[in-house]
This record gives sequence, structure tokens and C-alpha cells, in this order.
Amino acid sequence: MTIPNENLFVYGTLRRGSASEPAALLHRSGRFLGPGKVRGRLYLIAAYPGLVPSSGTGHWVHGDVYCLDSPEIILPKLDIYEGCGPADPPPHEYRREIVPVLLDSGEWIDASAYVYASSVLGKREIPSGDFLAQT
Repeated sequence: MTIPNENLFVYGTLRRGSASEPAALLHRSGRFLGPGKVRGRLYLIAAYPGLVPSSGTGHWVHGDVYCLDSPEIILPKLDIYEGCGPADPPPHEYRREIVPVLLDSGEWIDASAYVYASSVLGKREIPSGDFLAQT
């Protein structure tokens, strides 16, 4: 597990507008910095997406960026939601790591993100890189 970062990039079921309790917890526990994007590809895993970072310049995953009030409290709760908490048996489907995020303002920041850690073989790519805009 990585060291908690006060910034968090979310791209799926934790984004603004989600009705899940973990999303509500995030919205109550952090300040929305705005939309952002990460270099990578987005895959539909089940009813939720998985981010696979890449160094290629043509693929972006779109999401929301938050500055967490208490990352040391919130991130462990989100780890449990993402199935990578200490009680979750490995291998984990996701891992939390620090990724570079390009904010819509043009500023680059580092943020924690839940990166898909399993195989994407047979998974459908979301070409737009935006889980909320997929068709």
C-alpha cells in the first residue's frame, strides 16, 4: 500500500453524482478540486471500471479530483470498499498508488488512485475513458 496522499483521483463509482455510501463519505470528507484526467486506459470490469495507467499520450481516463481532509482516516475506508483493505485476501483486484493527474485548469498534481491490478483479458475497453459517458 502506498503512503496516503491528500489528493484522490476517482473515475468510477466514487465520482460526483454516485449514490453509494462510500461516494457520499468521500464527498463529505474532501474538497472537490475539479475534473481531471490520468494517462491510461479504462476497462469495464463488471458494473464498475478499472484504470490501467499507461505512458502513451493518446489515452486518458477522466474523473474527479478531491483533496481529502483526513486521508489517513478516509483512505483505509475506501480501501475496504475497493477490496484492497488489510482484511481482503490477495490477490487484490485494485491497488492504491500515486499517479500524475492533469487538472482541467492545466495544472499537474500527484494523487492517489485505485488502479486495476488484475488481467484485462476479455474485458471491454471504454474508448472515451469516461465511465459516466460510456454507451
